[in-house]
Amino acid sequence: MPNEAIGAVAHRDCLVCFFVNACRDLRVFYAVSGFSLFFYSYASGATAKAYPHFRRFPGLFYEDVARFGLAIRDRTDTIRDVKWLTAVNDELLERVGGIDKARTLLAEEAILHPYEGGVVFQAGEQPVLGDLNKGCVPAAYRAINDFLKPLRYENWERLS
Repeated sequence: MPNEAIGAVAHRDCLVCFFVNACRDLRVFYAVSGFSLFFYSYASGATAKAYPHFRRFPGLFYEDVARFGLAIRDRTDTIRDVKWLTAVNDELLERVGGIDKARTLLAEEAILHPYEGGVVFQAGEQPVLGDLNKGCVPAAYRAINDFLKPLRYENWERLS
């Protein structure tokens, strides 16, 4: 393996480890990480204008934490979506059958990173983008989404 590839793997593993440790230390009930677009200002309306791209490319992180946070207020019993790394706490995990069920159903598609207080679902070795226009949703993202779907907050809608 070339040195560049070894370095990329090490950086990926460090990112995953950092995310798992942050979820554990912050005692999150839900968190995600993956590809995202960066805008000069999130207050400019740029995310709303880019929404068609977020919808087209599964795996692309749609940043709208403030509005989603307002929609669920103080609830810790629901999630918004699934990305390359998706963390849920033990309470949410038990609602969908627990870690053993996750291991059984997602053995081929996901890498599980249990930690004290929850688990991080990793959708494949590295983050990828699908393309709905081409009928492509990465299998690992779809499998994890299907598994966690009972936890989804279905009433959330983006503001136009």
